[in-house]
Order: sequence, then C-alpha cells, then structure tokens
Amino acid sequence: FGYLTSTSSVSNLGVVNFNVSGSSAVGGLAGANYGAISNSYATGSATGSGNNVGGLVGRNYGAIITSYATGSVTGTDDIGGLVGNNSGPISNSYATGSVSGSSDVGGLVGFNSSYGTNRSATISDSYATGGVAGTGTSSIVGGLVGNNNFGTISNAYATGTVTGTGSVGGLVGSNNSYGTSSSANISNSYAMGNVSGAGQNAGGLVGANYGSISNSYATGSVSGAANYYAGGLVGFSYGSISNSYATGSVSGATSYSAGGLVGYAGVNQRVTVSNSYWNSTVNG
Repeated sequence: FGYLTSTSSVSNLGVVNFNVSGSSAVGGLAGANYGAISNSYATGSATGSGNNVGGLVGRNYGAIITSYATGSVTGTDDIGGLVGNNSGPISNSYATGSVSGSSDVGGLVGFNSSYGTNRSATISDSYATGGVAGTGTSSIVGGLVGNNNFGTISNAYATGTVTGTGSVGGLVGSNNSYGTSSSANISNSYAMGNVSGAGQNAGGLVGANYGSISNSYATGSVSGAANYYAGGLVGFSYGSISNSYATGSVSGATSYSAGGLVGYAGVNQRVTVSNSYWNSTVNG
C-alpha cells in the first residue's frame, strides 16, 4: 500500500520477499499509515533515496500491533527496521534486519516523536536485533530507536551492534525532551549490543539523555571518540537516571569524559542519578 487512511485496517497480512524502493515514505507493507495494522509482517528489503523508510511502514501516524519486519532497510534520515518515522503506538512488534542511514536511524524506529498535536509515539513490548549504522557526519543512531523525541519506550530491548558519529546508543541514540516540562521516557528496557561512536556521545543504553531513564540496563561494550563523552549506560546526560546499571567495558574517550555508568552529567535541577551502578571490576 502507498497510503493507508485513518479509517483503514489491515490485519493478518504478510508481504513476502518484497523489494521496494522510492524517495520518501517507503515501506514494505505501507509507505504511510494513518490507520491500524495488526498481526502482519513484511520480509524483504526497502530502499529510499530520501527520508522515512521502514521495513514495514515508512511514515506511521496510526497503530501497529503484533507485527514485524525482517528485511534490510537503507535510506537517508528517519530510517527504521520496522518504521522510519513514528508518531503512533507500536506494541508487541519487532524487527530483525540490518538498518543504515545518515541520521535518526534505529533498529526498530528511526525517529519516534510525540511532539505536536494529536501524536502519541509509544513503543512497548517490542524489540530489534539487527545491526544499525549511521553514515552521516553527526548521526543519531540507536539499536531500537535513533531519536526518541518526547516519546515513551517501555518493556523493550535491542541486541544488535550500533555504530555512528553523533549520539549513539545501544537502545536509543538521543532521548530528547529539549529541556521542557514534557519528557522522553525510557523504562524497563535494556540493550546488549556493542556500541561504537566516532563523535559526540556514546552510551551502552543511550547516547544523549535529556529525559528520564528508569529500571533499565546495558551489557554491551562502549567505544567512544577522544575528547567526547562515553558511558557504560549513558554518554551524556542532562536528565534523570534511576534504578539502572551497566556492566560493559568503556574505552576510547579520554579519562575526563568516560564513565562506567555516565560519561558526563550536566548540572541543573533535572539532572539526577540514583540507585544505579556499574561494574567496577571492568571499569574501575
């Protein structure tokens, strides 16, 4: 489907061995979805020369439930293994294919945003296992979500390796709330993949955190760039972290910007770290 309207409903449908390409809003099942997709899947490859490319849906404003995609996905910005750009609820879904793009690249969702009117970008009970690569000069890349912009992530995980040059995280590249009262939230989630950042922020769970992280952990190794920030859980944090931990090794960044739990924590009323720990045997 090129476009599914708000009154559309697709269920129990599989698209097998697809090979779809286009400019923007490219997906294995639908280019753009404003309706409801459930119990459906797509297997193949999706390629976009522009933005909003996903293994299942390119641009999603609707609901995706109990669905998956397994193909490789490539594009420029807002590129995801399941959905490229998401502003709706996703639950009980997964993606397993490799994903690459310039920026806002994620194993499940590239750009997850609740910012704006009538948008509710929630990801729950979902996961991604494919490798994720950001090819841009300042790419935002995550094993599950590249850029979580005022979105909510819960009961989710990612296991693939993640590489990039900007904010790079095993689960989320940037957990972004722009310092307002609204917040990007991550809870009850984890990442197991190794993270390699050649630029600003590298974290086993999150590259840059401006929102809240709770009851979550990371076990993969983290390699950061010299003179930037690298942490076993979070590279750069300007938000809150609670009841969380990291066990992977941290290397690459200079001593003042590397931490077993957090590489750098800013100073304001929103920055807190509580009831959390790292593996001191590994990282000192």
